[in-house]
Amino acid sequence: MTNNVQPIKRCLFFPIKKRSSNQKTNNKTINVVKKLDAHTLNEIRIVNFLRIQTEDLSRYCNTFSSFEHLGISILNDKYLERSEALHSPHGFSLFRYSQTNSVNFFHQLYNCCEPRMFIYYLINGYKGFLSCIKFFQDNKLVNLSLSPQNMLLNLENQKHVFKDLSSCLILDKTSKEERVFHFSHFQPAHYFLPAEFHVISYIIENKETSISAFKIDSIIRAYIDTHPHIKKFSKTFAESYRKECESSLYPFINKPAEYIVDTILHTSAHTWTAFTLSSILINIIFGLKTVCKKGAGWLDRILKLLLLNTYPRIEKRKTVAETISLFDMICNNDVAIDDLKNMIICLNADSLKKVNQHLLECNKFIVEAFQSRKKHGLMSASLATVGAPAL
Repeated sequence: MTNNVQPIKRCLFFPIKKRSSNQKTNNKTINVVKKLDAHTLNEIRIVNFLRIQTEDLSRYCNTFSSFEHLGISILNDKYLERSEALHSPHGFSLFRYSQTNSVNFFHQLYNCCEPRMFIYYLINGYKGFLSCIKFFQDNKLVNLSLSPQNMLLNLENQKHVFKDLSSCLILDKTSKEERVFHFSHFQPAHYFLPAEFHVISYIIENKETSISAFKIDSIIRAYIDTHPHIKKFSKTFAESYRKECESSLYPFINKPAEYIVDTILHTSAHTWTAFTLSSILINIIFGLKTVCKKGAGWLDRILKLLLLNTYPRIEKRKTVAETISLFDMICNNDVAIDDLKNMIICLNADSLKKVNQHLLECNKFIVEAFQSRKKHGLMSASLATVGAPAL
């Protein structure tokens, strides 16, 4: 078995030769000025927390190497390469970033016209980001910042990393103010976050003391009726999904709001980052299924795994370690290799353009939704006069 698979794996899953970028990273530091708002303060807090957990945070995140608070009088355009509009009542911070040769993971897919490399990027990207999520999960941190614009590939070491940790949440250390900051925007059409997330948002945005069966039904209906993935399946599947949502959320009917929020955060929030990643990958799989008439078996098996991680019932979602193991089992066998070879035969530059156009439209919605949530979070933090977290 090993003798047969290894040569194919070298050809199919990995580049024939190491591809290196012509651009070389120098030691130049990039300086960025940011407003000292709630997102910036939260990012400082999260990065400081993670640097205690690991000596090499760059394996998982592309973040600042150092920072200092600034007064408006000492801002000097000569050493600032990028800056936000300099209008902030809370002051500013100068962040220093080590220059890295990184690209956006999805830009890499958008610009790929070679079928074998597209599959290679997809497989290795999914596993790479799962490794990042496992690091976050091991440290009881949920990354609500996960968005296509924040998913990078370092071309030098081939590590997949996240950037922008400003909407991350340490599950063991969530204050009431932080909950308002992160969950105060009710957006049930945001299918890349689970239904229970939207229950918390509904409670916090509307300052509910409890939640009725009618309100839970309304949240579920709004979530399912606009969910693009559910629409691609049969009515039977949609009805089953609805019942699973009811089964997981009905136990909260008429319970105190604080109990609902605490219970959801402690029992399911650790699955949300993998839920978002799976939702983003489902968009790619759907795009591939529209153009691949052969090799669809591998796509169906991957889709089944991704759907498990976006299941309404929390106990059916796989852990990150289980997902990595199942993904390896799906990919590393003779049937998978035959399917992938047939897929590559079906794909060409024109069909990849169709896949990437579909992906671009899906990702645009996710990016805009993420930006909207960040903006609303700042408004809520300002209205609630949230104090600065300890640095």
